[in-house]
Parts: sequence; C-alpha cells; structure tokens
Amino acid sequence: MCLFHDPDRARRGVALRAGLLSALLLLVLALPARAQYLGPLDAAGLHALVDAQRGKVVVLNFWATWCPPCRVEMPELTALRAAFDPRELFMVGVSLDYGPEAPARFALTDNPGYPLYLAEDDVLAAFKVGAIPRTMIWAPDGTRAEDHVGVLDRRALAGTVSRLLGRAAQ
Repeated sequence: MCLFHDPDRARRGVALRAGLLSALLLLVLALPARAQYLGPLDAAGLHALVDAQRGKVVVLNFWATWCPPCRVEMPELTALRAAFDPRELFMVGVSLDYGPEAPARFALTDNPGYPLYLAEDDVLAAFKVGAIPRTMIWAPDGTRAEDHVGVLDRRALAGTVSRLLGRAAQ
C-alpha cells in the first residue's frame, strides 16, 4: 500500500536517475580500453569470432604467461591496439596457459587493451599452432594475410595493418 505519492517527485527521481546514468556512461567511454579475460574458447568459437569481424583487420595472437618471448611481445601488441581505431582493427589474445587463473590475472594487472581467452583443447590443432608467440592477421575481406611465429615489433605490425587498410604505414 502506497501512503504517499507525489507525481512531481517521481518525475524528478526519473530525471535524476537518467542524468546519473548518462554521466556514468560518459565516464566509462572516457576511460582507456581495458583488457578483459573472457574465459575458455573452442576452435569453432574462435573461427566465429574472427569471421564476425569482417570489414576490420583482425590480429589473433597465441601466447602464454609462462612464455618469455610472449611477454616481450605483449607491449608491442598493446601499442598496436592503441594506434588504430577499434572500427578498423580487432585484436584478440588466446592464452595457452594451463588454466584460467594466469590469463585472468594478466588481464587485470597488465591490461593489454584487448580481449583475452583461454584456448580449449581443439584450438591448437585447428589453427596449427606448434610454437608461440604466434600471430595471425586477417585482411578486412576475411582472408588470412599473415602468419608469423616469433616476436613481432610494433613497426612491423603497424605496417602490415596499415597496408591491409590501404594506407601508408603509421
């Protein structure tokens, strides 16, 4: 049972909540992109994720927290993510760690700025991953343009992405 109802007060409350929600949304949009550990992903899900990004360059990096060359390469990938508009470049990291704790902790502490997943058992065979770090790059038309094993530097990565976007290297 409602003992007191003031329509003007109710309208002010709705307006206040809408204003607070708008301010919160603007604050979130102004923050730098955070990496997010999104859990395990199987080969079919990874293929679907790459396919869903048609129209963008896709950079898929296989790595692990226990892999020293992977850790050397991570700042290069982070810089690449920051250098391109998310409407042009989609990046994803697929961890080959032995469990979800390590990539989840890495996402929170190191924040590469792009989503991270943990590879399920079928991913290595489906993507023919035999060594890491391994970086695969797809052109906006969905064709695989690059497949590299070993550490890549940001200049080489940015040059490849720029070329695939049809413009001069950044």
